[in-house]
Amino acid sequence: MLISPAQRRLWISAITLATGISFCLWALPLPAGSLIGVAISTLGLESLLALVAISIAMRSPKPVGARLGLGPSRLSLRGTSVAILGTLALSHALDGVLSFTGLHESSILAHLNDLLSRAGPISIIVAMVGMGIAPAIGEEVLCRGLLQRGLAPRLGGVAAVTGSALIFGALHLEWIQGSAAFVLGLYLGTLAHVANSIRPAILCHAVNNVVAIGVSWMGAETDPSPQVTIPIALFISAIAMVIVLRSTEIRRRVAHCSAIHEPERPEDSPNFGP
Repeated sequence: MLISPAQRRLWISAITLATGISFCLWALPLPAGSLIGVAISTLGLESLLALVAISIAMRSPKPVGARLGLGPSRLSLRGTSVAILGTLALSHALDGVLSFTGLHESSILAHLNDLLSRAGPISIIVAMVGMGIAPAIGEEVLCRGLLQRGLAPRLGGVAAVTGSALIFGALHLEWIQGSAAFVLGLYLGTLAHVANSIRPAILCHAVNNVVAIGVSWMGAETDPSPQVTIPIALFISAIAMVIVLRSTEIRRRVAHCSAIHEPERPEDSPNFGP
């Protein structure tokens, strides 16, 4: 359903107000080295990204949900579960590569892990919202929703996925974390493309973030044998993507065949009566 002029003005007013609040949260002076401060700042920034994407999408002739890919996914529940497993496996492999090469300790990830390992339960809950769920929504709506779906009709799926992954990596503002985010962005972008929806990407992103925060909080030890676990994790991630691609193709073919062989309804039959 398209937005009427009155609804559009209401949306613009609400987005303007929410943007101001988000900016205040992002710019709020908080204690240095505070996990809650980092989480609230991240929450403000990610809210800004989502609001920017929504405000731009409102200028499209399409409904906002359709423009941003917020509609139903082509993936089944089983396919989405496999995609989550693949995301976690790929994230584990990337973290293993950074640890094995020593780059992890040179990045902001080491500082975040230190903050998380010393945090209390309340701080962890705030971190899971501000650093786990909020980035999954804000970054996916902007990168896989607005940018990727906007680029795909002009440049094709491969270029759109790659371009959105580059922006996704750049948003992390550090080349080490950004490089890992770029690879993960390729996976999430492919998932959003084949699902024709960003819902699975948001879910995979959120689960991955929350699991990473939980693991850091519990102080899990570094992988003692990355030479073995990294290839295994990459293999699991690749198999998961193959299963996702195969399942969406099967569902597409079944839907196509059902449409072809759908029996003609009486009201659709030509009327030859007087």
